[in-house]
Amino acid sequence: MNRFAKILVMAMTLLVLFSFAGLAMAQEPNPTGGQHRDRLLGEVTAVGDASLTISARNGQEITVNVTTDTKIRLVKERANGDLADIEVGNFVGVLGTKNDDGSVNARRIVVLPENPKNLDRVRGKVTAIEDSVIVVETKDGQSQRIATDDQTRFRKGKSKAELADIAVGDPLLAIGRKQDDGTLLARLVGVVTGQQLLQHTLRGQVLSVDADAGELTVEARGNKEGTWTVQTTGETKYRIRGVENPSLENIEVGNTVAIIGRKAKDADNTGVARVIAVIPDEFKDSIRVVGDVTAIEGTSFTLNSRRGSVTVLTTADTRYRTRGDAEVSFADISVGQKVLVIGPPSNTDAGALTVTAKVVGIKPPQSDRDK
Repeated sequence: MNRFAKILVMAMTLLVLFSFAGLAMAQEPNPTGGQHRDRLLGEVTAVGDASLTISARNGQEITVNVTTDTKIRLVKERANGDLADIEVGNFVGVLGTKNDDGSVNARRIVVLPENPKNLDRVRGKVTAIEDSVIVVETKDGQSQRIATDDQTRFRKGKSKAELADIAVGDPLLAIGRKQDDGTLLARLVGVVTGQQLLQHTLRGQVLSVDADAGELTVEARGNKEGTWTVQTTGETKYRIRGVENPSLENIEVGNTVAIIGRKAKDADNTGVARVIAVIPDEFKDSIRVVGDVTAIEGTSFTLNSRRGSVTVLTTADTRYRTRGDAEVSFADISVGQKVLVIGPPSNTDAGALTVTAKVVGIKPPQSDRDK
């Protein structure tokens, strides 16, 4: 499986798992202090008159306050509920605000049929549909039967679907529970659409532009390196700094571009662009790093990211950005906060990654996010 396919499967897994739960469970620290917007997943250990206690994934016992404004959703029953419907042993997802004492004021609670982490997953291509049973061929060539019932939910791409919407040849991910005979009883079935399968990202330098033919050639970098022919359509969107209503005619040989589009089925290194963005010269050699701040010292800070530990150096030229019109600066960065950094990389003698930040993206204050 190539790198793109692995990313696609990972994204699809997250999509269907979080669709099943109704919530993505992670804490969002507030950079300005005070309350946090919090997402939790855990097992109910106690239920009170206006609260419940959850044993979170890290083993911490958390009190969840329930009010008349709290919305409660029962996934198995596909209905709204109230606190009386929640029992000890239930697995729940909670969205709310965290208080200074560690408790959470719940805005929404989703009661799950069982712990999603304990469910089984099957990936493969649909080879047959027999009444309510879907048969797929897994990546190791095995045939796997997936049973569905009135409790099974279906997704196709980003939309809700039904069993009738699934066809032979569809790439499929099912989440449920394996039965004694090896059949998976699915609680959620997700199908990746052809458009999603063909979506690619490409970054490289423009070698030629033919505006009349509506195409350009790009010398790509990274795992898609090589010369690519990129076709444009009337639906292609362009992003060029300082150019109003940009088009293919505004792209020049030598430009560095980032392209999102579809790879052609019947030709190598050929695709159709959905978006073409010209990368400003100052960002040509930059990388993008997203992570949680673990330490701040002077005018630098350290991130825990998918690239490992990254030291971020800031200068007088570093620009700080956040959503909306709020002005932010280095002083708004705090330990535990998730930030985006764009800048040129370098490696120290010890091999650690260092980035000199040109742009730092900071989450907006809680009050701005709630607007």
